[in-house]
Amino acid sequence: MRPTFEEQDRPSEWLRALREERGAYARLLDESGDLVIAAYRVAAARCRAGAQPTAVPTAREVRAAAREVLGETTTPIPPLATVANECAHAGLLVIH
Repeated sequence: MRPTFEEQDRPSEWLRALREERGAYARLLDESGDLVIAAYRVAAARCRAGAQPTAVPTAREVRAAAREVLGETTTPIPPLATVANECAHAGLLVIH
Protein backbone atom coordinates (compact mmCIF):
# COMPACT_ATOMS: atom_id res chain seq x y z
CA MET A 1 0.00 0.00 0.00
CA ARG A 2 1.55 3.25 -1.11
CA PRO A 3 0.70 6.31 0.95
CA THR A 4 -1.37 8.99 -0.75
CA PHE A 5 0.12 12.41 -1.48
CA GLU A 6 -1.79 13.92 1.44
CA GLU A 7 -0.72 11.15 3.79
CA GLN A 8 2.94 11.49 2.83
CA ASP A 9 3.36 15.22 2.19
CA ARG A 10 0.53 16.80 4.19
CA PRO A 11 0.17 14.50 7.18
CA SER A 12 -1.56 17.05 9.43
CA GLU A 13 -4.37 17.55 6.92
CA TRP A 14 -4.63 13.80 6.30
CA LEU A 15 -4.88 13.07 10.03
CA ARG A 16 -7.50 15.79 10.48
CA ALA A 17 -9.56 14.33 7.63
CA LEU A 18 -9.38 10.90 9.29
CA ARG A 19 -10.76 12.36 12.53
CA GLU A 20 -13.44 14.49 10.88
CA GLU A 21 -14.80 12.38 8.03
CA ARG A 22 -17.40 9.79 8.92
CA GLY A 23 -16.17 6.28 8.11
CA ALA A 24 -12.62 7.42 7.32
CA TYR A 25 -10.98 4.97 9.73
CA ALA A 26 -13.06 2.11 8.33
CA ARG A 27 -11.98 3.03 4.79
CA LEU A 28 -8.35 3.24 5.92
CA LEU A 29 -8.61 -0.19 7.51
CA ASP A 30 -10.24 -1.60 4.38
CA GLU A 31 -7.66 -0.18 1.98
CA SER A 32 -4.76 -1.17 4.25
CA GLY A 33 -6.06 -4.73 4.56
CA ASP A 34 -4.74 -5.15 8.10
CA LEU A 35 -5.13 -3.34 11.43
CA VAL A 36 -1.40 -3.05 12.11
CA ILE A 37 -0.71 -1.64 8.64
CA ALA A 38 -3.51 0.92 9.03
CA ALA A 39 -2.21 1.82 12.48
CA TYR A 40 1.34 2.13 11.15
CA ARG A 41 0.13 4.59 8.51
CA VAL A 42 -1.50 6.73 11.21
CA ALA A 43 1.52 6.54 13.52
CA ALA A 44 3.96 7.35 10.72
CA ALA A 45 1.85 10.34 9.64
CA ARG A 46 1.86 11.59 13.23
CA CYS A 47 5.65 11.29 13.29
CA ARG A 48 5.92 13.35 10.10
CA ALA A 49 3.46 15.95 11.42
CA GLY A 50 5.25 16.48 14.73
CA ALA A 51 7.22 19.55 15.80
CA GLN A 52 10.41 17.55 15.23
CA PRO A 53 9.44 15.23 12.36
CA THR A 54 10.74 11.68 12.39
CA ALA A 55 10.45 8.93 9.81
CA VAL A 56 9.96 5.86 12.00
CA PRO A 57 7.30 5.42 14.71
CA THR A 58 7.76 3.38 17.85
CA ALA A 59 5.87 0.13 18.35
CA ARG A 60 3.97 1.88 21.18
CA GLU A 61 2.91 4.66 18.80
CA VAL A 62 1.65 2.07 16.32
CA ARG A 63 -0.28 0.30 19.08
CA ALA A 64 -1.83 3.61 20.20
CA ALA A 65 -2.80 4.32 16.60
CA ALA A 66 -4.45 0.87 16.42
CA ARG A 67 -6.64 1.89 19.36
CA GLU A 68 -7.60 5.05 17.44
CA VAL A 69 -8.32 3.15 14.21
CA LEU A 70 -10.56 0.67 16.05
CA GLY A 71 -12.47 3.46 17.80
CA GLU A 72 -15.42 2.23 19.80
CA THR A 73 -15.38 -1.33 18.43
CA THR A 74 -14.93 -4.28 20.74
CA THR A 75 -12.06 -5.67 18.68
CA PRO A 76 -9.10 -6.26 21.01
CA ILE A 77 -5.93 -4.27 20.47
CA PRO A 78 -2.96 -6.53 19.76
CA PRO A 79 -0.21 -6.75 22.38
CA LEU A 80 2.91 -4.65 21.81
CA ALA A 81 5.03 -7.68 20.84
CA THR A 82 2.46 -8.69 18.21
CA VAL A 83 2.40 -5.17 16.78
CA ALA A 84 6.20 -5.13 16.52
CA ASN A 85 6.27 -8.61 14.93
CA GLU A 86 3.54 -7.79 12.41
CA CYS A 87 5.31 -4.57 11.43
CA ALA A 88 8.56 -6.50 10.91
CA HIS A 89 6.74 -9.17 8.89
CA ALA A 90 5.23 -6.45 6.67
CA GLY A 91 8.64 -4.80 6.21
CA LEU A 92 7.65 -1.72 8.22
CA LEU A 93 10.36 -0.19 10.39
CA VAL A 94 9.50 0.53 14.02
CA ILE A 95 11.55 1.54 17.02
CA HIS A 96 11.25 -1.03 19.81
